[in-house]
Amino acid sequence: MFDVFRFAWFAVRTFLGLIALVVTLYGALWLFVKIDSTLRGDADPDAALRRVKLYNTHPPAPWRSRLYAYAPKATP
Repeated sequence: MFDVFRFAWFAVRTFLGLIALVVTLYGALWLFVKIDSTLRGDADPDAALRRVKLYNTHPPAPWRSRLYAYAPKATP
């Protein structure tokens, strides 16, 4: 009977440990981004979004047209 409680306690500890790991990694990444963005004061915060929009406005290269021949067309 105590084996059930030991397994339950192990499951709870593991679950809480994984949550703590994810929260720690999220916080470390947030801190890294904050430090990096502070050090790069002249960086444009919307540069990545503009690159994606620019890439999506250009038609694909001729060699890529065969790759997208059977892909569903996106409606604007």
